[in-house]
Amino acid sequence: MILNTNDYTSKSSTTSGIQEAIDALPEAGGTIFIPSGTHMIRRSVVLRSRVTLRGEGPATILLSPKERRISLTKRTIKNKTHATLDNTIGLKLGDELLIGDRTQGGYHARHGIIESIRGNVVNLDLLECDPERTYLPSNEAFATNVFPAIWLPRTHEVTIENLTIDGRIKKHRWGPRGNFTCAGIHARTSLDVRIINVNVRNWPGDGIGVQNGSALVTGCLTENCKGPGLHPGTNISNSIWSNNISRYNTTDGFFFCLGVQQTVVEGNLFYGNTLNGMANLTDPDRYNVLSGNICAENGMHGIEAKSAVGNTIQGNILRNNSQNEPGKFAGIYLENHRDNVVTGNTFIDDQDKPTQTQKIISLDPSGPNIIQDF
Repeated sequence: MILNTNDYTSKSSTTSGIQEAIDALPEAGGTIFIPSGTHMIRRSVVLRSRVTLRGEGPATILLSPKERRISLTKRTIKNKTHATLDNTIGLKLGDELLIGDRTQGGYHARHGIIESIRGNVVNLDLLECDPERTYLPSNEAFATNVFPAIWLPRTHEVTIENLTIDGRIKKHRWGPRGNFTCAGIHARTSLDVRIINVNVRNWPGDGIGVQNGSALVTGCLTENCKGPGLHPGTNISNSIWSNNISRYNTTDGFFFCLGVQQTVVEGNLFYGNTLNGMANLTDPDRYNVLSGNICAENGMHGIEAKSAVGNTIQGNILRNNSQNEPGKFAGIYLENHRDNVVTGNTFIDDQDKPTQTQKIISLDPSGPNIIQDF
């Protein structure tokens, strides 16, 4: 079954008819077609198993509202669904909000859909979040209309392809956000996820994040996201991230989270990112292959691997990295590492004023490695 979102859109829809079309599919699933054009979303599009979300390429744009950040004037205590804001100007029923503070974001933030607005008090239908937290004005508590554009909670056999997700933020402000829980695409505990030819740009969180489960992410472009462009998250395994471009993100081009195993990262281009091209390859990330990638002109290391165990880093090109502090960072950085194979990589610095003056930094190995690129 194929449903067209144009047949489900209305002035009252908070997702330009996308969620309504998904909800109209039978239990067996089907395909949701989003035609070219700009489709405003004021809350997450939530996918379920055996659903394909398909656009017409870059011309199909999911657009978020202009980012707003509103201070909380009263503390929001644990297990409460309401929040008292400095103002509620411009907020609408059905909008999604994130509640957090200076130290509590990510899993520790609170996500919800506005059910009612009375004066400066909003009541939320809470989504998956930590209800036990308390957010204090003294800790710079805030509400913001930041959310994952597409959210996959506990799904399987889902495909997202041929579309653009645009957060409209040209210059990101520093400060707390939802991080991976507000990625342009955020999958959690989902198997056989396929993300193909998707662009995520100007997003106030990570670009594409898959926490737990398995995924194929290929042909995607992530740029100018507040966080890493690509983020294989906790306990993801048996996955492939290939032929993607991740550039100009505020942290890393590619970020390994905790427990990434048996995953292939191949043929990608990571360049111009504020921190590392590829980062945080660390125990218990194991048995992964990083092959044929180009890491160029990143602020810190081309590839960073601390406490890495049993991985293969082979045939990558590391060019003109260490842009933030010339000479400090390397093409490949290894520390407290063992049982890794690092071979066949190419190191280039062809700038008038070289920055990547160190090919490999290898500090305090914790066991044997095969390193043949010195």
